[in-house]
Amino acid sequence: MDSKYTAFWGEMPVNPERRYFIEDGRVLCHHPYWIKEAIHKPSVENWESLSDEMNQEPDGEVGLLTNLAEIIGQKVGGFWSVDFCKAKNGGWFFIDMAMGENSWHPEDCPNNRTEKIDLLQQLGEKIKNKKEE
Repeated sequence: MDSKYTAFWGEMPVNPERRYFIEDGRVLCHHPYWIKEAIHKPSVENWESLSDEMNQEPDGEVGLLTNLAEIIGQKVGGFWSVDFCKAKNGGWFFIDMAMGENSWHPEDCPNNRTEKIDLLQQLGEKIKNKKEE
């Protein structure tokens, strides 16, 4: 994968990833996966600028991933999140999907149907508890 830095306690690689929300074969919206608020213990000082660069979504990329997400959506039907990760060679891999209403979605997106569970708050609580151990 096209890792930009590592983060978290296990030094997990942080890669350009995208989340597409689909319903019955149609893309509703798409978002960069790694928002800055989710990153903890980054391995490099310039992680924010690397994240800004990583989270750019050029038109060609959006067209490609929209097409792939719609193909997947036509096969499964319903409301889903579909995640993609960028490879070092510039290609994209389909890496995960989940029921759309159970997937993190920016709160300000008009397509957000998630249960109003603050996943970032939950993550923060887990981090706090881990630090206290």
